[in-house]
Amino acid sequence: MEFLLTPLGKRQMAFDKLLKRKSTPAVSLELTDREREIAQLIANGLTSKQVARKLSIGVETVKTHRRRMLQKNNISNFPHLVFLMNKA
Repeated sequence: MEFLLTPLGKRQMAFDKLLKRKSTPAVSLELTDREREIAQLIANGLTSKQVARKLSIGVETVKTHRRRMLQKNNISNFPHLVFLMNKA
């Protein structure tokens, strides 16, 4: 049976896959307080648009924060960033 996943469902599946890995090297993430706040809201299932509304900032600002978080920590996807945040 085939079914469609919502974006939140896809994120959750990716996050669950990361949690099942046996070992992940200890890592210290380089995040500002604002980046950590945005990452946590996204990890809790909010879209960039919802985060922007909640924090009274623009959607493009949220997207810029997301992109910079990944770039400066050399991470290729957001679920991996959230996983590492929970390991720290």
